[in-house]
Amino acid sequence: MAQIKGPVLPAIHPKRWLDCERALQERFTAIAERNERRVEALKELIVDAIEAGWTEPEVKRALVDMIEAREDTGKAGDSWLPW
Repeated sequence: MAQIKGPVLPAIHPKRWLDCERALQERFTAIAERNERRVEALKELIVDAIEAGWTEPEVKRALVDMIEAREDTGKAGDSWLPW
């Protein structure tokens, strides 16, 4: 499992969320490309990211952006995001 890098830029930096997205990209891609997605894997990613120093809003924004970029929100009416 890929290690998540913590933030380098200060919390007030306008591009910090992009660093969060880059930090989560490898793990997110591994989860998204599985045939059967597990909500537990996504929750684990969120917990690991927060433990690495990212805030919950930063993590959520990064995940939503990556999901939208893939145009992959799950089955119709059945999002795989846990929030």
